[in-house]
Amino acid sequence: MTASIVKVDPVVRRGDNVCLSRGEYRILKGSATFMTSTPTITALIVAAGVGARAGGERPKQYQEIAGKPMIRHSIEAFLAHPRIGAVQVVIHPEHANDYAEAMAGLTLLPPIHGGAERSDSVKAGLAALADQIPDYVLIHDAARPFLSASVIDRIVEALTPETGVVPTLGVYDTVRRYRDGVWEDVSREGLQRIQTPQAFPFGALTEIYAKGAFATDDAALWLAAGRVLKYVQGDEALNKMTTA
Repeated sequence: MTASIVKVDPVVRRGDNVCLSRGEYRILKGSATFMTSTPTITALIVAAGVGARAGGERPKQYQEIAGKPMIRHSIEAFLAHPRIGAVQVVIHPEHANDYAEAMAGLTLLPPIHGGAERSDSVKAGLAALADQIPDYVLIHDAARPFLSASVIDRIVEALTPETGVVPTLGVYDTVRRYRDGVWEDVSREGLQRIQTPQAFPFGALTEIYAKGAFATDDAALWLAAGRVLKYVQGDEALNKMTTA
């Protein structure tokens, strides 16, 4: 007999399952009810920056690239992925109109306002998710539009309740440092470029931010707290945009 779905509120519909707030899936097969548990994952997109380096009348995350607003690319990638249950976006309070225009036609959680620094915005985003309590959160920069499903797959597959996960790429170009009027080569051995989305157990990361920690990179905070971090293959297309 074909399995059918029993709807239980509150829900978020994802493909052929009904996702409850704590990751519980209820599937009715014939006259028997089967209960399974799948981790819930929420994407948190940080888009509160002013994007001054990109120039233009609009902040860079709302400027058009490849036929649509920059921010919309990664949001659509998360919405299309079967393991992502919800998408929360953090925006600048003065960008509400730009955001509404860029997100036309998409179903998202209401945006929230970020702070002066990236870490302030992440902290605000985590607080907004406190009622949902997802098992994991993927934190992504809006200025990295070309996010592939394969990168999300690699990150999700590597997640555990004890570890964070970040995508990385090696450094292949020659790197030089200018110091005291002299250029010197820097060894590329062991160097990695860190990308986003960066993924963490929601509760553990929230605890770290609650202590007032500050960094431009969530993985740095995670490591500073003595936590374990895994690295997966990133994507050259996922580089951060400084111009649109």
